[in-house]
Amino acid sequence: MPSKSPRETWSLQLLAFFASAAVVFFSDCVSAQTFVDRQSSDSFRLANYNVFFDQLFQSSNRDELIRFVDAVDADVYAFQEAFNTSSSEARDLFNQIAPLPTGSWQVHKGRNQLIISRYALSLRLFNVPGGTRGIAMAQVDLPDAYFSNDMYILNNHFPCCGSNGDQRVTEATAIANWIHDALTVGGNIDLATDTAVAVVGDLNTVTGFEPIDILLDGINGLSTDWDGSSMTDTNPTHNAAGVADYTWRDDNSPFPPGILDYVLYTDSVISVEHSFILNPSEMSSFELAATGLVETDMMRTKNILSGDFDHLPLIVDFAANAAAPIILGDCNQDGAVNFFDINPLIGFLTTGNYLEEADCNQDGSVSFLDVVPFIAILTSS
Repeated sequence: MPSKSPRETWSLQLLAFFASAAVVFFSDCVSAQTFVDRQSSDSFRLANYNVFFDQLFQSSNRDELIRFVDAVDADVYAFQEAFNTSSSEARDLFNQIAPLPTGSWQVHKGRNQLIISRYALSLRLFNVPGGTRGIAMAQVDLPDAYFSNDMYILNNHFPCCGSNGDQRVTEATAIANWIHDALTVGGNIDLATDTAVAVVGDLNTVTGFEPIDILLDGINGLSTDWDGSSMTDTNPTHNAAGVADYTWRDDNSPFPPGILDYVLYTDSVISVEHSFILNPSEMSSFELAATGLVETDMMRTKNILSGDFDHLPLIVDFAANAAAPIILGDCNQDGAVNFFDINPLIGFLTTGNYLEEADCNQDGSVSFLDVVPFIAILTSS
């Protein structure tokens, strides 16, 4: 029998390492949390979702809405395509299905966008100068016990389809200028220094990413973050695992799956602790049972074979306004070291790319020498 090459030997050792880690990890975590759960109790959770012409709010889908809200348990929901759901209807519905310990859910609507918040809302506005359509904007009063700042949310639904690329650029330019105005003294709006800003919604980037670049980087040298830098895209993936990152899909249409929905934020004053695109059709039976979700939830046709999701929800947990610390072993940078970090680590090992979190032995490179310390971190987490 021919001897194994060094690469084959390393591969076998790597598989053995991960297999042993799996045994330890799962034996210690019989009641482990799922990716849907928050990483910490002091985070602020934002959920963004295009609900397809009020479908999620229709009485026939009430059970799905309840499952979604129970599982996600967000502090603020930003919905799009809530055309026929009024602010009062949304408030009464959330007070019924997810009553708060005290007080009422707060709701602000602009065009077809809803902001539904368990915390107080202020600075409620419906448009920006130079914009082409309505927008829902409001400031969320974040809990003072955890956050020294608040968050200003701009909930958008950009024009759809290939013929409206210029309108999307116009809308993005107007919003970027509005944010810069909000971050500087004078003009139409002034936010308190270091107020976090999040641009969310269905941005319909079907003809290119110029609108996203404008929102992230600003325009004409006018930045959209407090420190003069760019805003940041959360870049979530499906169920916080793997590489799938599309937020819209319909296999019965001529268009391929794509990223149409976004959560962009000012990373100079707030950080992302955990994020994911919720896709119940790809969840395990354990994850479905633990969260109460059904595999056809978030699908437009409720047919698991149809490939018709329309849009999927984006869930983002924000941490207090400080730069996220480097966590060795956190290879997907979601704020925790767990089994979801294995695939990203393998990616770094095979490509030779560098990430400080993946450099578990801190020798300045990512190599197979990081596998043993990674497993030690994983099994002790």
